[in-house]
Amino acid sequence: MRRPYSLNLRERVISAVVDGMSCRDPAARRKMGHFSVIRWVGRTREEGNPTALSMDGNRPFFIVGGRDWAAD
Repeated sequence: MRRPYSLNLRERVISAVVDGMSCRDPAARRKMGHFSVIRWVGRTREEGNPTALSMDGNRPFFIVGGRDWAAD
């Protein structure tokens, strides 16, 4: 199973962007997706920290307004 990038790496990448680099430059140096850097910077601006979101995998799916299958 994949793990999230470390907080140390996230903070270094974000500080590079804050110092004037584009999001693509630090991402290319570390061979990672630039969209990850964009999300980290956005999360830091909104919430104040770039910590990883939960990867618990418990995502129940519901059918909203679905058919009543027991009626058949």
